[in-house]
Amino acid sequence: MRIPFLVSKSAMTRIQAAAVVAIIVVAGVAGGYYYWTTRPKPVEATVYVLRAEAVTNMTVGVVFSVSVNVMKAVADVHNWTLSLSFDPTLLLAVEVLEGDFLKRNGTTAFNSGTIGNGIIDNVSGVLTDAAAAARGNGTLATITFVTTKDVGISPLDLKNVVLLEPQGGSIFCDVASSVFATIPWEGMPPSDYAGTLNVFEWGGYENPDLWNAGKYAFHRIYPKVEVKFSFFVDEAEALTKLQAGFRPDIAHPCGASVPRWVDAGVIEPINITLIPLWKNMTEKFQTFDQNFVNDIPYFVPADWGYTTVMYRPDLLEAMGIPKINPVTGENQWDTYNLLFDPKGGKMTQKVSVMDSAVEVTSIAALAAGIPEEQVWNMAPAQLELVRQKLMEQKQGGMIRFYWKVPADTIAAMQKGEIVAAEIWGEEYATLTTAGVNVTFSFPREGILAWVCGLTIAEGLKARNPDLYKIAHAFLNAWIDPQAGANLIDLYCYGNPNKDAARLATRQEDVVEPLHLNDPQILDQVILWKYTPNEPKWYEIYLGVKADP
Repeated sequence: MRIPFLVSKSAMTRIQAAAVVAIIVVAGVAGGYYYWTTRPKPVEATVYVLRAEAVTNMTVGVVFSVSVNVMKAVADVHNWTLSLSFDPTLLLAVEVLEGDFLKRNGTTAFNSGTIGNGIIDNVSGVLTDAAAAARGNGTLATITFVTTKDVGISPLDLKNVVLLEPQGGSIFCDVASSVFATIPWEGMPPSDYAGTLNVFEWGGYENPDLWNAGKYAFHRIYPKVEVKFSFFVDEAEALTKLQAGFRPDIAHPCGASVPRWVDAGVIEPINITLIPLWKNMTEKFQTFDQNFVNDIPYFVPADWGYTTVMYRPDLLEAMGIPKINPVTGENQWDTYNLLFDPKGGKMTQKVSVMDSAVEVTSIAALAAGIPEEQVWNMAPAQLELVRQKLMEQKQGGMIRFYWKVPADTIAAMQKGEIVAAEIWGEEYATLTTAGVNVTFSFPREGILAWVCGLTIAEGLKARNPDLYKIAHAFLNAWIDPQAGANLIDLYCYGNPNKDAARLATRQEDVVEPLHLNDPQILDQVILWKYTPNEPKWYEIYLGVKADP
């Protein structure tokens, strides 16, 4: 239980030992955050608001009650008065009822006060027998609220608290205000949780449009949780860092890497019941086999797309490379081989591919004619064909540079420094928006596709159970339909939410031609899979790069 005390050192010196004990007991009972006001005289009672948290399930109209209590009243209390302020944008006060504190000692007169905009003013109770009084613990009043927003935080601040003795003398009391916080859905910490969430990401995915948009926007639900990002270039680099001891809270691999990451012990299972939008993904993504290892869920699909060829048709024509090969009759633009065939020197320094063994080896395998079902577990003879294809590219002087982030390719393609490149989709989105004549290719060998998503780093649940749960709110935010629509519009990647494609604005130039509104397209592509001989891929790739 969190029991932070917001008491200054100077105030503490003025509180007697009995008062300190009272403070600790009240904080433990109430279980929340309190703002203490003390007086430089012995404390004769403590008045506090018992913290309330309501499960809203992201709905409005949730009814709940809070109680204003008195504790350790060692003086005779004959009557009392108080007011309570709250956030009217989140809460509507509907009823104030008298508690049992005075009524246990006789007949009372109760005034429920005046309910205004953000204030309940002048609530009071008095024993009708002028000599009667109460001591000890009890409830002064119970206040019923209705939520008017689906998520939020509101102070519950006590004001103008007065306790009087039968003779009219003032009773010195401590006052402990509180905070109301919604619990967004069952099993989650309240929305006023404060902390830091560390996310290990691809560069560019720190964009809040991807995780802080729509009804389930992360900071709408947990406004006091700071999100900090660190970045990796590819999954091999990410895994190396994680194995070396780097421990974020969340990481963003692709589904094909999940078994390797599980075997390495760097991620831990997720809890699907803490992801309310899971059921709003298409059926294909809910049952996607890369979500699970040995039937245990480790992965939330968040983004999917293609690894393909983008080219400048205007520049290829100007270079004397027609779309249809006049000798073979084949389409020589819409093929992965465009990235590997020097074209008699015409493609010198005109190509860029990602600086990644996994990416380049897979497209080289398809360009070399390896059957798609064999790409992910190639035999030694097939790996030799891949090495030869990479050498053809290298010795033909085709590579202008190996890109590390999509921005590298975007700038070079826009300037005409390169005419063809391996891309994911962001490059196409940016260049078409800028009016550059580029084509997103569906290669004749078939198009590579990937599904990436979010995982939780090993040890988070044991280290911080509340933050483990809050990490699920971040995972959930990625599959909000508006966040998914933003992903489509900004990067030309698909989102698992079944409503995301419909909400995207780029229907004609992105959603429809790239089939982002049809996840069944993943049944017709060459989907990235787990690669057991990946170390051999790195050996071949790095050897070719090092070849003079």
